[in-house]
Amino acid sequence: MDELVALLQIIDHSLLDRFSGNSKLLVEGILSGKYRKREDIDLFSGKNKAILISQLFSKVRSKLVSFVIVTSADWLPERHLEVKEDAWKKFAYTQVMIGKGKRRLVVKFQKQLLKLAVDYGFADLAVLVAKDLMYASGLGKDRKSFLMYEKVMNESSDLLRLEQKILSIYLALEGAMRKQDFDRVELDKDFISSLDANKLSSSTSFTLFMFIKVWFEMRNLNYHEAIDLCSLALGRLRNLKGSRRGQVFAFYLRRSLGKLALMDFGSAYQDILEGESLFSEFSYNVVVVRVYKLVNLIHAERYQDAFDEYSGFDNKGYLDEWFKLIGAYLSFIEDKGIRVAKFVNEVPEFSKDRTGFNLIVIGVQLLHLIRKGNFDRVIDRLESLGSMKRKYLNSEASRRSKIFVKMLLELIPGNFNRINVERRTSDLFNKLVNQKMEIPPSLEIEIVRFDQIWNEILKLLGDHTNKM
Repeated sequence: MDELVALLQIIDHSLLDRFSGNSKLLVEGILSGKYRKREDIDLFSGKNKAILISQLFSKVRSKLVSFVIVTSADWLPERHLEVKEDAWKKFAYTQVMIGKGKRRLVVKFQKQLLKLAVDYGFADLAVLVAKDLMYASGLGKDRKSFLMYEKVMNESSDLLRLEQKILSIYLALEGAMRKQDFDRVELDKDFISSLDANKLSSSTSFTLFMFIKVWFEMRNLNYHEAIDLCSLALGRLRNLKGSRRGQVFAFYLRRSLGKLALMDFGSAYQDILEGESLFSEFSYNVVVVRVYKLVNLIHAERYQDAFDEYSGFDNKGYLDEWFKLIGAYLSFIEDKGIRVAKFVNEVPEFSKDRTGFNLIVIGVQLLHLIRKGNFDRVIDRLESLGSMKRKYLNSEASRRSKIFVKMLLELIPGNFNRINVERRTSDLFNKLVNQKMEIPPSLEIEIVRFDQIWNEILKLLGDHTNKM
């Protein structure tokens, strides 16, 4: 039987609690004996195998949980995944040989394996191999080597504890992202501010830590600081072994959004282009790049470039609602009508959102309805918004969302008269434009800025004064 499967089968069943979905099915199958051959495991995706191999191998000799694969298997390209998997297979081989009483034969091999683990930041593996080499040095009464490997083991153990601390913070942040409840995330600010990121030799732990720091600055609207952190991360990732294009792209994207929030459109667009250059035209990341290019062009009001970008891209299956919303707004700019009811049905998730997207959907609806002169439906939509005012103004919504809701609700009291509406909302509008755009960890920003939508509404009111 393949030594990998043999080793996996000796793990206790309590590990099942760590998995869900396909990963759990894979673990259950191996522990029950259903999957006994390499071909059986190969039926599962690389991500599930990576999680399984890393966690379960580390359980063979230690209770330490592998940080790198557990948190980021979905980021790993084949090259890095192969390095990680191959390293654990080599470690498994050394354990088989040691079990046969042939420890001395694998010492040289383990030294090479330890160097690989340290170079790539595989702290969990480095701890286990260093322990073996300490034991071998003790048997050989090689005090100098013993102390050297003890130092490596202690440093790797410290690194592993740091990584696990980072993991706990990141998972809390990720959980808040799923629930859209960022205010309850408690960050260990002392830990975050005191930790030297240069100590993190794993590209994954470094990336997650920098994600946390960037998010912390963005949450406090400190975009200049967030941009500097992204630049620092990009510089470091170029020199870290095992760093990956997806990680580099993530910081280009975050730096671009920070600049976008500061309305530095040209530099923000350049960062998007830098990120785009990392991938082939067939990568799903190209879709992400296209979306944020369109957002940038709309924010900068480079509408002709936005029309060209939108019409020249066919693969809209991924992030479909983003494209539908962008398309509806560009149709308004081009003076093309849309079927408003159909449009709302095409963006069901955005329509249910209460953190900002739904307000953009409503804003685009209002633009098309006001242009058509359909004020009955405009009033119905605004009255519906008014009845749900409390939901929109809760803590989940951004500050700009709350201001924009209040502005929209002044349209009816202002009798859709541009002069009246401007007078009633001038203070709110000043607050809106002076309030920096907020960027949550999900990076779901205003596809069209609220102030852009409002200015377009006012232009239309100039054409429809007193037509109530």
